[in-house]
Amino acid sequence: AKKFSIDILPPDVRVGNMDFAIKNGKIYYGLGHIKFLSSKVSAEIEKLKNIKTMFDFWSTLHKERIHKRIVLPLISSGAISFLPLLREGKLSRLLAEVELFYELTRKFQERILNSYKGGIYETILSLDEKTTRRFKKLPRLLNEFRENCQKTVHDIFLLEKEYTGVFMRTSPHMVINQEVTPIGELNNGGTIGAYIDDWTITHKGHIVMKLVDHTGMITGLVEKDDENYKKWQQMVETTNVAVIEGEKIGEDILLVKSINPISAKGGL
Repeated sequence: AKKFSIDILPPDVRVGNMDFAIKNGKIYYGLGHIKFLSSKVSAEIEKLKNIKTMFDFWSTLHKERIHKRIVLPLISSGAISFLPLLREGKLSRLLAEVELFYELTRKFQERILNSYKGGIYETILSLDEKTTRRFKKLPRLLNEFRENCQKTVHDIFLLEKEYTGVFMRTSPHMVINQEVTPIGELNNGGTIGAYIDDWTITHKGHIVMKLVDHTGMITGLVEKDDENYKKWQQMVETTNVAVIEGEKIGEDILLVKSINPISAKGGL
C-alpha cells in the first residue's frame, strides 16, 4: 500500500479518551483496539481511487468502517485527491461540516446506524424537525448538506441504469417469508427487502422512502406526479407485500418505476 506524508490535522483530534497523530503517512493511536486502522486506511486508499460519486464515497467509508476523523486529514492533505469536488474546494468544506454534524448528533446518529444499518445519507434523511431544533447550528448545516446530497443524487441519475426489484412491507414488526414467491420469478434475480419507515422528506418532486434488502439500506425515490405515488400512499395504509421495480442509480438508490402489490401467503 502507498504511504503518504500528511502534515495537516483537524483542529480537534481528541475523541473521548482516543488520541491519534499522523506522521510520515502513518497513523499513531493511543488505544490498542484500533491499532490496525493505519494499514487498513492505507489499503483502502487504493480502493477509493475508483469511486466516482460522493454517495459511493460515503457508502464505502461506512461499509469499511473507516474513521471519519482519519479520512478528513487524508483528503485535506491531498492523499485522496480523486474526487472532483475536492478540486473545486467544496469537498473538504463539506466534510468539515459533516464532522461537526457527527459531533453534535453522535448519540442519535449511532442509534440510527445500529437500528437501521444505514449510512450518513439515510441518517440525515431520518432526522426530524424536533431533533434539529435541539442544536443551534445543526439546521443550517443539515439543510446545506441535504442540498449537496440532492445534487449528488441528481448527478447519479446520469450514471447507472439497471433494473431491479424488491419486496416491500408496511410494518417493521412483521416477518417476510422468503419462500412466498421465488425471487427469480418476480424480477429475474431481484432482492428481498422490507419497508421500514414512512416517506421522510420530499426532494425535487420525489417522495423518499427507505427500504432494506440483503445488502443493507436502499433509498427509494417515487415521483409525486407518477401514478405510483397513489399506489405508494395506499400501500402505507395496508399490510400488503409488493414488488418494486425501477432504475438502480448509484449503489443504494432506486428510482421507482412500478409498485405492484401482491398477496401475502403465510409470511405475514
